[in-house]
Amino acid sequence: MILSREITAQIKDVLAKNPQGLNITDIVREIHINRNTAGRYLDKLLISGQVEMRHFGMAKIYALAHRVPISAMLSISSEFIMQLDSSLRIVFVNETFAHFLATPADDLIGKNIEYTQMVTAFDDLFAGFLERVKEGLNGTEWSGELAPANQEIIFFCRIAPTALDNGQKGVSVILEDITEKKRTDELLRESEERYRVLAEASSDLIFMIGRDNRVEYINSYAAGIFGKIPGEITGNGWAHLFPPELAHRQEKILEQAFMTGIPSHSEGPIPVNGEMRWFDHVLVPIPDGLGGIRSVFGVSRDITRRKQAEDALMESEDRFRRIFEDGPLGMAIVGKDYRFVMVNRMFCEMMGYTAGELLTRTFADITHPEHLDQDMVEVKKLYSGGIARYRTEKRYVRKDGSEIWGSLTVCPLRDREGRIISTLALVEDITERKQSGK
Repeated sequence: MILSREITAQIKDVLAKNPQGLNITDIVREIHINRNTAGRYLDKLLISGQVEMRHFGMAKIYALAHRVPISAMLSISSEFIMQLDSSLRIVFVNETFAHFLATPADDLIGKNIEYTQMVTAFDDLFAGFLERVKEGLNGTEWSGELAPANQEIIFFCRIAPTALDNGQKGVSVILEDITEKKRTDELLRESEERYRVLAEASSDLIFMIGRDNRVEYINSYAAGIFGKIPGEITGNGWAHLFPPELAHRQEKILEQAFMTGIPSHSEGPIPVNGEMRWFDHVLVPIPDGLGGIRSVFGVSRDITRRKQAEDALMESEDRFRRIFEDGPLGMAIVGKDYRFVMVNRMFCEMMGYTAGELLTRTFADITHPEHLDQDMVEVKKLYSGGIARYRTEKRYVRKDGSEIWGSLTVCPLRDREGRIISTLALVEDITERKQSGK
């Protein structure tokens, strides 16, 4: 049914003069049309949003709609909006769409879309677009992406059947510029793909845990540690991979990350294939953009060998310390500045000093003046690599001023790069042998 503009105007004029609203009987009395015709017109005006209806008892009361006209809102929309009638003539186009077509809106109104700049703007896509418009006139709604080859723009298009103001069937075309979003999505996809390639090639355990403690992502290496493939773990709870006590601790750590949003670092053992292996864990909360935390990104590195090496080193250092402290010879570690760094009990007894007193002195303080110059020369040779070790017999001056003879062996101590950082002096008291002349 096509509405008569004259009757439509009369109904709207009567309602404008009676803002409190009129029932259908009052409207028929004012404009002299039959009740059925008035009912059809009012139904169409209701559908198009030009009038409003409320119930008063059994009666229907009609009044002009007090909403902002839809056309006014569409005109300022950032979307590209056009309405066509059943003859494919443009009955409305907003400024955004008109600007895209580089044609004033007034020049487009009333024209068949096939004879407008839409043809060249959509180029190879126009025929398919027009077919969708015709289907819309027949009641079929459609949406999808359109990317005209001659335009550097990508649209998301919606074509929807529409009731026009005059009651005629029409169709609305709404285009949303999604070019930037598509580019951003593509960059994000490429970034995620690069990340996924790196994650899959990594020998670290890489994973993403959601707020429900379910695994959102896990790389193949991490899944393999648990004897599974990623698909068997993704979507399931993280805790089921671990013994209950360990799972409980990890849930607490994850809960803290979600609550605080602060990255964390920790080390701990995880049972793998029947053996306990040590891992270095880094957890990084991922924001959801709304002030909360969406998920937690984690990287765990197997540091079992490092821990074993550290344990072996600690054991070795403990053995050395026990031998050093309880050895039958006097032992001292001397730095490059010739100061004592460490002395054992026997060395203190030989020199008559406490350990604390010796650690404030240099080896020159306890060396007899007659041997000092030679000692300095030999130690310098040791540091320069001229000799592998230094052996001699020399006199020492004790704290009380007495002298003793010692058999001295000096060995270099090196860092991991092989550089000499200090020396180890081993002293045997040979005073008695020297005094007896043997």
